[in-house]
Amino acid sequence: KVVVYVTDGLPQRPGLSILDYLGNQLCRDFRPNAPSEVAAEMVQYDEASSFNRLAAHANANRVTFYALDAAGLRDATGDISVDNPALAPRFENTSLFATNAQSGLHIVSTETGGKALVNANDLAILFDDVSSHLSASYSLGFPATRGKSGEIRQVSVRLARHAARNRRIDYRRTYREKSLLVGGSSGTAPINGSYRFEVGMDLPAGGYQIAVGVRDETTGVTSLVRESVAVPSAGVAGAER
Repeated sequence: KVVVYVTDGLPQRPGLSILDYLGNQLCRDFRPNAPSEVAAEMVQYDEASSFNRLAAHANANRVTFYALDAAGLRDATGDISVDNPALAPRFENTSLFATNAQSGLHIVSTETGGKALVNANDLAILFDDVSSHLSASYSLGFPATRGKSGEIRQVSVRLARHAARNRRIDYRRTYREKSLLVGGSSGTAPINGSYRFEVGMDLPAGGYQIAVGVRDETTGVTSLVRESVAVPSAGVAGAER
């Protein structure tokens, strides 16, 4: 599953450029300690851990993010609408604003094996990039040590030295350890390598089509079995189903 997230920015540190403007430009001459005080504030407002949790949840559900910066081609040109050019944000501040606005996009896309689509005014270019990225994929399997159910685990994939030149590899950076039990079902110990699951349902008498689906989380292959069943009326003896 693919989610294309369109926004004009997803800052990793909300308000970063404002704090930088206050501490390193507007208030610097009036308050000598302003730069260091603002720097301490900047560290507190970092959403990287929140973005990483979102990416881990997406990875557990086989969702890949493509983040599209709707602001288009960003540059560090000053704002000509400011009445007093001396109070306009510096080049460094404008550049910081653009980098911060795109940093969250890079986190959620990179961690889920997708890509941040930035710095372009032509949407066709960006969506062609998505198409080419999705046209080449692979499945990678590996034996993992058993962990706790629900635990988020890290994955690192490296290319061989002779193949790494001029190549970039995108992949899911995390996965969640899943229990063998299915939500809403009760399982027992394996018998001859098989597990038995029971699901309780209250159904009135009559005929039904029962469908059971099984999905292999490693390959994404899904199998579906259908069977007709009949629920007998109360008091009917000798009914098989």
